[in-house]
Amino acid sequence: MAKRIRTTSGGSDLSRSRVWRSAALGLLGMAILSCGGGDASGPPPGPPPPPPTATVPARITLEPEEVAVVAGDTVRVRARVLNDRAQPISDAVVTWTSSDPAVATVDATGLVTGLKEGNASLTATSAPATATAPLAVHSLDRATLMALYIGTFGREWTNNDGWGTDAPVGSWYGVTANEQSRVTAIDLSENGLNGQLPEDLGSLAVLPGLEVGGNDRLSGPITFSLSELGIQTLNY
Repeated sequence: MAKRIRTTSGGSDLSRSRVWRSAALGLLGMAILSCGGGDASGPPPGPPPPPPTATVPARITLEPEEVAVVAGDTVRVRARVLNDRAQPISDAVVTWTSSDPAVATVDATGLVTGLKEGNASLTATSAPATATAPLAVHSLDRATLMALYIGTFGREWTNNDGWGTDAPVGSWYGVTANEQSRVTAIDLSENGLNGQLPEDLGSLAVLPGLEVGGNDRLSGPITFSLSELGIQTLNY
């Protein structure tokens, strides 16, 4: 005998609920895909861009590394500012200082002016980096005095204190110099000079007095260039 199955409205409600749930899940999946959270088949991201060139000074090089200038003259010193990759920093600001402004000064562009004989140091700063170079100021007349010393056998002089050393020429025996280290007088009387006075003495442009009398072994005439100087006192 066949059985009759009775259905109720609850079964149709369950079916409708399942349909709505499936539709909602489908819509949610589409939303996720539209936001990029689904398929990741696009190209991978490239490498990060390189960092910008460092602009912090790490080192300074100076040219020349040792500075020499004649008193009354100038010389230019150039600074090259580098970062920690040894790359130049073109817009770096450099400040300059002299350890002894009485010997030499330096301006904002690195132009050094020698004032008088002596030694100092020159410093370039581009914070936090610094560089220092030795600075020597020589007399314009130093080479001429050395020609006199060598040409008249200075090693055999009775007194040759200071001659041929790095001391200021004004401290050499028998030499007087002004504030610019130019020779204004030479007194080497009776000091054992031997030979002939060198023609280079003609370059001592501010020399008003020359005392070399009493040196019996001096010989030869006064050179033409020396006779043109404004020497007021000459004892030969």
